[in-house]
Amino acid sequence: MIFLLYGVFCLSPAYAASMRCNGKIVSTGDSRFTVLTRCGEPSGRVDWEEEISEFISPFEKVSRFITVEEWVYNFGPTRFIRVLSFRDGVLTDIQTRDYGFPRDARPGFPCRDEADMGDTQVEILIKCGPPAYKEVREAETARRLDRFRRRRILIRVEEWYYNYGPAYFIDILVFENGRLVNMRTGEQGYY
Repeated sequence: MIFLLYGVFCLSPAYAASMRCNGKIVSTGDSRFTVLTRCGEPSGRVDWEEEISEFISPFEKVSRFITVEEWVYNFGPTRFIRVLSFRDGVLTDIQTRDYGFPRDARPGFPCRDEADMGDTQVEILIKCGPPAYKEVREAETARRLDRFRRRRILIRVEEWYYNYGPAYFIDILVFENGRLVNMRTGEQGYY
């Protein structure tokens, strides 16, 4: 019996995430083109670059940049939101989020009560509506992959300001590469 289970696990292919849209299936390893033709345009997307550096000798380093994209599909309130991650045009991950929203959903108020850490910008737009003001800047971080390789990630930081008028404080939502990472309260709102 143990040998049978061992054989099943050893011979089974590596796990690939997949999702169904429009009666067709997309899976990790598919191209952006395949996903677009099977699922259509996403509800929203964000992209950034990562630099992969590898030391091929103590004195020589090779670097290359890859484009990372996240596409968000909102299939409505009866299905889950799906977040698809691409690296250099190849689908590498499919995440399942909360239930989706009706296409005509009304934004909530105030935004801090509706938003959750890790929400995508598309989810925040659906939950809160468009911000009154946006600030965008670039930052970077480095992450060691192993002894010889490291990844430098260029981060797109966006701050969204929600102004509800003088009776309320301004909500400031901070995103890094399209994901909500911080919320804070600003000064008194204004007209």
